[in-house]
Amino acid sequence: MKKNKKTKQSLINFKIITIFPEMFNSIINYGILSKAIKKKIINVTLLNLRNFSKKKNKRIDDRPYGGGPGMIMSFFPLKMAIIKYIKKKNII
Repeated sequence: MKKNKKTKQSLINFKIITIFPEMFNSIINYGILSKAIKKKIINVTLLNLRNFSKKKNKRIDDRPYGGGPGMIMSFFPLKMAIIKYIKKKNII
């Protein structure tokens, strides 16, 4: 964590991998989180999981193994997001 010089607090970084990054805009632009971001107490980075999909229309879901109703999240886009973004940036 980086030290904030003004308040001598640690900057807390949040890295969020999501398929709905637009949903987080309303959360981080208002209220307490917005104030914390403006005061540089926290930092929020959103990563759209669909950007790592190789499927048509950036789909990230797949059929369940063994058939049956419903859909499940494909493993490949999540794996690529972790390898290319998180590990490359030395976050973990």
